[in-house]
Amino acid sequence: MKKLAIFDLDGTLLNTLESIAYCCNKALGDYGIPSLELSVFPQFIGHGADYLVRSLADYVKIPDEDFLLFKEHYLGIYKQFGSYNVAPYPNIDELLTALIEKGIDVLVFTNKPQRIADDCCKKYFKTEFKAVLGQKEGVPVKPDTAQLDSFLKENGITKEECIYCGDSGVDIVTGKNAEMLTLGAAWGFYGDTQFEDADAIIYNPIELLKYI
Repeated sequence: MKKLAIFDLDGTLLNTLESIAYCCNKALGDYGIPSLELSVFPQFIGHGADYLVRSLADYVKIPDEDFLLFKEHYLGIYKQFGSYNVAPYPNIDELLTALIEKGIDVLVFTNKPQRIADDCCKKYFKTEFKAVLGQKEGVPVKPDTAQLDSFLKENGITKEECIYCGDSGVDIVTGKNAEMLTLGAAWGFYGDTQFEDADAIIYNPIELLKYI
């Protein structure tokens, strides 16, 4: 039986796509650039905030000399409007409650900046997470697993006792790099299109309980 269930945040526990698109489009509008369709944004997500803004800027061809100002402008908008239409996916709260009731701890491992990840987990979930591991300055982001490996070592948890669940190809590589049972969350940003190397694909969060 597993002891720890590890989850990605954006696209797995929380539906943040509209929020990200809203903030990006607001920043673009302030630069006189037309809004992008919602379907464009998943390609920018999953590698952290720096990758998001860099990819967006490249996509709309913002000049390199304007990039840093654009990045700061976007981050300011996100700080103000980052909770726009954000909500847990259906059945996520029920899954987290069921795991806790079975004595299985839950952990978030995300490329979202640490402070924002902490705020999201406190705001949108009643569940007490074992830890929230977010992006920190100087620490490699997923699919690197150094931060997760250190946590497991410090807490005496083996990889065999863990299950990893995420919605993107980055998450599948992360789970495999961590040598854990890795599940693709098909309700997320990418459907079931990036899970060729996953151990299994689940279409409803409650299905995860079959693998613990």
